[in-house]
Amino acid sequence: MDIFNNKYVVLDLETSGLNKNYDYIIEVGAVKIENGEISERFSTLVNTTQMRELPKEIEVLTGIKFADLQSAPSIDSVLRELYGFMKGCTLVVHNLPFDYAFLQNWGFWCGVHFDEFSDGIDTVKLAQEKLGDKVLNFKLPTLTNYFNIEFTNHRALHDAETTAKIFLELIQL
Repeated sequence: MDIFNNKYVVLDLETSGLNKNYDYIIEVGAVKIENGEISERFSTLVNTTQMRELPKEIEVLTGIKFADLQSAPSIDSVLRELYGFMKGCTLVVHNLPFDYAFLQNWGFWCGVHFDEFSDGIDTVKLAQEKLGDKVLNFKLPTLTNYFNIEFTNHRALHDAETTAKIFLELIQL
């Protein structure tokens, strides 16, 4: 992987649950990596008008309240802007199948197609390849501990920045 001649977007989504067909994207965080460094950031809460409430466990986990989402931009405008931010980059996600499934599902309903990012890089798989049995598991807290990276999880931009730092460490191994 030539980090200096490629552009990457590291993405994290916070959602109202785990099911792409029934749950909603409530926050998007992304960072762009150019020349081996974070160069730009994208962060927003998302107002998904179909959602009537936010599960209490999600509010506790993320600190995001349902009321916070009411004044946020709509899902379709967020996804259009996100697509523009991502264009021309390779997608990097920690647990790619989860976030990409939400992007694909919601993108379909909003008329924004993320197909060109389907061959993104999953930092879980990359960590498994590079670290093997050097760590107990491949969760973000475990990897941040291994690489001595500060971590407070479950906010999209912070998780995207953390994943970017892990990605940069992994590709140097």
